Amino acid sequence: MLNLSNKAQYFIIASVILAGFFYTLSRFLNPSSFVDNSKSATANEILLFNNFKEKTIKAVQVSDSINRDDLETNLVTYRNYIQKIARENGYNLFFEFVNTTTNVSVNMTLKSDRMMMNTSFVIHRP
Repeated sequence: MLNLSNKAQYFIIASVILAGFFYTLSRFLNPSSFVDNSKSATANEILLFNNFKEKTIKAVQVSDSINRDDLETNLVTYRNYIQKIARENGYNLFFEFVNTTTNVSVNMTLKSDRMMMNTSFVIHRP
């Protein structure tokens, strides 16, 4: 067996005690430092609803800038697409729009088992 000096023995013992102390301290402090993501998991409807609204505005703007005559067709295609996504996630989406030469009026309702969200907004065409 190796013969260690008193300083070396003290250093090793102090290192083990400090490591144990910091490990124990981290076990007590760690649970409070976790980020709580449970609200975002339960609020998927809100995220999806806001995303649908944002992308509706973007679809009108892009369709208007490329070819104004295709706006009606593009919105019908977009409506079918987002209704399919809503159904796949277990939600019912009601989406209607009125297209005029100056703006597009949209009424959108998303229903789930837990909540119902409704919005009406107008997108002004340039």
